[in-house]
Amino acid sequence: MQYVKGGVEFKLTEGAVQIAVALWLLDDPNFGNFVEIYPDGEHAKQFPIRQFLVERGFTRTEAVGTTEYGGKYERDGAVLIVNPKSSHGRGDVVAGMGNRNVRVECKGGTINSTHPGLTSKLRSGFAELIGQAMAMDDNGDRHVIALPLTGLTKTQAIRLSARCLKAGIEIALVREDGSLHWI
Repeated sequence: MQYVKGGVEFKLTEGAVQIAVALWLLDDPNFGNFVEIYPDGEHAKQFPIRQFLVERGFTRTEAVGTTEYGGKYERDGAVLIVNPKSSHGRGDVVAGMGNRNVRVECKGGTINSTHPGLTSKLRSGFAELIGQAMAMDDNGDRHVIALPLTGLTKTQAIRLSARCLKAGIEIALVREDGSLHWI
């Protein structure tokens, strides 16, 4: 039995989800031109953060930390800080929004599988993100969870969206091309 369409597993890693959200925030005039992401070493092993940004016109203007990918990246006045240190519960992606911040918790996963184990990981990852967002300090900030768009995650997002919104949590699903689908 084949569980993956086309026979090859395709993942949107957590690093890819973080970058997709960060680029969306940088392109949206409501969020200014400064975004921070906090990928760890495993995220950078699974997704070529520095290469991806350079290929999209970003220049690394200074190093942050001791990794090859950590740094301050700039493009057309926009600044993306890739900080390899833990965010300590601040969020995987953080951007200013007027006098408050938007804080995004991210999770990656396989997007083309029907394997019960992989779909279960997406389902449990979804629940984990909600818990992480609820554990963040509120401070009047906007809280978002982001994960890959699949049939399963879209169904869960629609089912849970009203309860999440009551808790102050928005849901963004990342398409294969990196664009966001808001629920």
